[in-house]
Amino acid sequence: MQKTRSSSTETRECSIRKATASELSPQEFDALTRATIDGFGSAMTREDTIRHITSGKILYVFERPDGSLVGFASFNLYGINDGSMEDISSITEPTSDGRRILYVNGMVVEKEYQKKGLLSKALEAVINDTEPTHLVLRTQSPVPYHILSKLGPTYPSLGPPTKEAVEIGSMIASKLGMKRYNPHEFVERRTYGKSLYGNEVNGDQSTNKLFRERLKLDRPQGDSVIVVTELEQNAESIEVLDKRHLLRAV
Repeated sequence: MQKTRSSSTETRECSIRKATASELSPQEFDALTRATIDGFGSAMTREDTIRHITSGKILYVFERPDGSLVGFASFNLYGINDGSMEDISSITEPTSDGRRILYVNGMVVEKEYQKKGLLSKALEAVINDTEPTHLVLRTQSPVPYHILSKLGPTYPSLGPPTKEAVEIGSMIASKLGMKRYNPHEFVERRTYGKSLYGNEVNGDQSTNKLFRERLKLDRPQGDSVIVVTELEQNAESIEVLDKRHLLRAV
């Protein structure tokens, strides 16, 4: 995959820095919990926030000039060896077939800082650092699906999925313990038992149609979908999406 362009870590009065969960203080976890609640517009708990942060081995935090935190982006990098998905620490670690799966554990930023490029900069940074072949996330919202669909072929779709996408989706679902996951729909019913979003969220017309008519995703009952993208483009595409105001808390 082509390397993306380097980027500044400064974005409109906030900076992005790489971090580890172990170095965050209780006060910083509290700040990130407030950012999560504000960003999603729903009653996310401190435990929810901690789980999304600590389950990822790659972590970026967004901070104001005074050092206070306003959001985070958490990822894991997986390789496929002999038919099984395993954690890998870097792009130099070999895999049996060369595939590197970047999984998004969680990305959120306070509403005040949404649509200002923070999340796009985090994606650009992690793609530069890990050079993934695929980007995968679990969501209830058509917004992140619409964003990922601009970076390469994305599944599920209105057409049939590729065998590889089904395989990767199933492996991620297994990692997440999704026992009711349907590998052909990429959907699990009642994953969360509730909607994670306080307000209605929409993507473009075709994405909304996919979520509502094809997948019949019921967000209030907690349904979720695994989104698998074969990465083809670079960070320039992410920046274009951000300028079109499509990137928000996902």
